[in-house]
Amino acid sequence: MKILDKYLLKHFIPSYLLSVVTFCFFYCLVDLLANLSKFIDKGAQIVNVAQFYMFLLPSLWMKLSPLAVLIGVWFSVGHLAEDKEIMAMRLSGISAIRITMPLLMSGLIISLFCFGVNITLLPLCEEKKDEIWHGNIQGEKEYLSKTKGDFIFTSKNIVYVTKNFSEKEGKMNEITITYNSADGKNETVITAKEALWQNGGWILVDGLMRVFDKEGNAKEIEKFDTKKISLSLTPHELWIYNRSPSLIPTPKIKEYILEYKKTPSSLDPYWTELHSRFSLPFINFTLIVLSIPFCLLSLHQSSVARMSLCFGFSLIYYVFFSLMVAMAEKGQISPPLGVWLPNILFLSIGIFYIWKKR
Repeated sequence: MKILDKYLLKHFIPSYLLSVVTFCFFYCLVDLLANLSKFIDKGAQIVNVAQFYMFLLPSLWMKLSPLAVLIGVWFSVGHLAEDKEIMAMRLSGISAIRITMPLLMSGLIISLFCFGVNITLLPLCEEKKDEIWHGNIQGEKEYLSKTKGDFIFTSKNIVYVTKNFSEKEGKMNEITITYNSADGKNETVITAKEALWQNGGWILVDGLMRVFDKEGNAKEIEKFDTKKISLSLTPHELWIYNRSPSLIPTPKIKEYILEYKKTPSSLDPYWTELHSRFSLPFINFTLIVLSIPFCLLSLHQSSVARMSLCFGFSLIYYVFFSLMVAMAEKGQISPPLGVWLPNILFLSIGIFYIWKKR
């Protein structure tokens, strides 16, 4: 590693880590003070409050990391520009791209790290945080017992209605299953006393299957003691069914979209969430590329002016990104377009200006 690389990274890495840790700490502190009365009123235990903020940290890191990246770039490249060291390097024949290469590589590594966290750890932490907040802190019985009453859901165009569902027991009581034949001529209705999750599948117990024609006449009637059904949703997946898309594990979210949702308009938040898990981490790299040209502006610009331009342009990026994601979730634009366009557009702008100043 060249001396220049070490010099830049010596300023960038500590600034980035200190910034993101400081932002997370003060965010948690402010949030704790804002919700302190709620914690006291609900009689929340200290350990539950601590667990809540512990599981909140990965989400905070993802959200605050891009801002910490901006500060890291400013304290590295901006510091060199302020001390006219950038000018000395340029006069000695070192290109702007070569000067900032360590920061670009660092931004890519940070983005890849955030990418790994975003698709693996973050959904698990979001689910735990949600359960602690609603169950242990708010005391909601549904979350404490992990049960749902009068639960209705669909899977592969089959409608399931159950009087009571328990995730802990892997059990559904008084279940009714309804689906139509492929030609639409017959409707099958299955009722059972209960459904049990056994050996990776759902087993109906003490039930009756009836097949009706278009006129509502029963064509076939079959009683059974036990019957295996094709429902592949696990008790845990049923528990998070119809809750926030951010709680669904990444390997399951596409399967969830393709097999378990029927209404096309309801798919937009899930498609947006899926694409966001891949695009959001690369905001770090985009903002590094976007901020470097402002730090390399000619020295007749004051440091305050350069910093203001840098943060101002980044704010425009954040507003544009938030707007596009909101439109994608509402179905006003395609989710891939809404999630990826801001990164592609602003990354292209940053690359263009870095190349122009090479």
